[in-house]
Amino acid sequence: KTTSSILETEVTRVGGMLVALNSRFDNDFGSLNTFVKHRAQIREANDRYYGQLDDIRRKLQGSSEKEAADLEKLRTKLENHYRVSIAEQGKVVGSLERLEKEISDMASRRDKALVKEKQVLFLRKKEKLAQQAADAVAVIKDQFFEQTRQEIEKVTKEVFSKLAWKKDDHFKDVLLDQSFRLEVIDRWGTPTRQELSAGERQILSLSFITALSRLSGEEAPLVMDTPFGRLSGNHLSAVAENLPELTPQLILFVTDREWDEASRTKLEPRVGSMYKLNFDKSTSSTEIMEVDFEW
Repeated sequence: KTTSSILETEVTRVGGMLVALNSRFDNDFGSLNTFVKHRAQIREANDRYYGQLDDIRRKLQGSSEKEAADLEKLRTKLENHYRVSIAEQGKVVGSLERLEKEISDMASRRDKALVKEKQVLFLRKKEKLAQQAADAVAVIKDQFFEQTRQEIEKVTKEVFSKLAWKKDDHFKDVLLDQSFRLEVIDRWGTPTRQELSAGERQILSLSFITALSRLSGEEAPLVMDTPFGRLSGNHLSAVAENLPELTPQLILFVTDREWDEASRTKLEPRVGSMYKLNFDKSTSSTEIMEVDFEW
């Protein structure tokens, strides 16, 4: 969800490098043009000096001694100018060669920098697409969570209203907040989960588990150990009557006390098989015996 610091540093460095290279390339290219013009001027001057020397040689052949001496001095002066021009031309040629090499190196570095810039732009595009994908997934996840929360809340409320004997006269609503925490609201609009009895809390948990099971899309048996241990009176009667409707298969482990008239009357017509578990203390083992019964 955050941009890599390495990417930011690389983008800044490449951008600065391209600006510096372009500026230096323009400066050196201008210097190169200046040196080329300078070399052309030197060559032109050399040609002019060489022509003057040639004229002097021809004139020396038919001149007097004084004229010859003057011409010799002029020739010597021109030769000196010519040598200086040749030396300066050599320097200019050397500078040109260095500039051409630097320009070639800078062109290579600029090409590499352009490739790097393309890579950075590609990485930016990938990062943008990845962020868009992450945002889309986050929206889908939030929508899925909210839809699931609402469905679980609805089923939990339906089951709780069937199992809890305090109905319209006491409990008004069952809520499931954004953190999937359950709360029971009484008829005065006050959260009352902390005031629920042990049996009512068991019924609330059973309602929540049933809602999760239904919304999972899987058929699984509901296994309960001592389901009526904390229930009595109307709570026990309501749970025993509605429990078989909550799941395709119900497995109950009940004690003799739990399997009394109130629970047996509601559940016995729906029993498919019944087993008695006898624990043998001497062997620390349990014997399982199927019980025959008539409706």
